Amino acid sequence: MSDPLSPKSIIPAEVVECLICKAENETARRHDPDGDEAPALLQIGRTPLGLQVWCLRHDTNVYHVEFGKHDLSVLRMFEAQIGGSAADA
Repeated sequence: MSDPLSPKSIIPAEVVECLICKAENETARRHDPDGDEAPALLQIGRTPLGLQVWCLRHDTNVYHVEFGKHDLSVLRMFEAQIGGSAADA
């Protein structure tokens, strides 16, 4: 049986990206189609309500997932696999 939390078994429904970074990269591609894109600098962390994705380049919220009062055992299992801590989840 495959592990449902394995990176190979997780297929994202959408890509989470900073809209400011995306716009800057699209503008840069129009001026220099062969140029390099600026790398994403995203930080993901737990909040009292869920998870937040933050753009470090633009100091802005990119995405926030609120779990509310739902069971966070899946998040704890994922953190255990990646060596994180679920102590304050």
